[in-house]
Amino acid sequence: MLPLRPIIRKTMNDYIFEQTPNKKETSSSEYYTILGQHDFIDDNHYPRTTEELSSKTVAKKIVKYDGKIRYCIKIGINNKLINPISIYGEEKQSSFLDSICRASNKFIDVSPKTFELYLNFLKTKNTSWLYNAERELV
Repeated sequence: MLPLRPIIRKTMNDYIFEQTPNKKETSSSEYYTILGQHDFIDDNHYPRTTEELSSKTVAKKIVKYDGKIRYCIKIGINNKLINPISIYGEEKQSSFLDSICRASNKFIDVSPKTFELYLNFLKTKNTSWLYNAERELV
């Protein structure tokens, strides 16, 4: 939200507020997916996608305009980190109440270490990285 600064009119005793542009409004985001569904590979050899709202996007890194970094990972209905290569599809199974009451595309904030472990899972498809990332959540 842009800061407001008052402008005083001498003829009336009221205030008019005008928005002043903030110089640091921009933020950048990076979206990650599993190897094989990627649009491109970044400089750190992690598979990435260009679309935030894509079903392929399972993790994202958001750098805010004030320099703060948020690390987010998608969770499944069972509140575990989503495993896009699961052969059982437990993240996609849901009852009628689950589809009504719970969001299926929910991202949670995680620590940088958890995020790095999860990105290693996305890059290598080795589930031990996923299990280590889940242990870091607790």
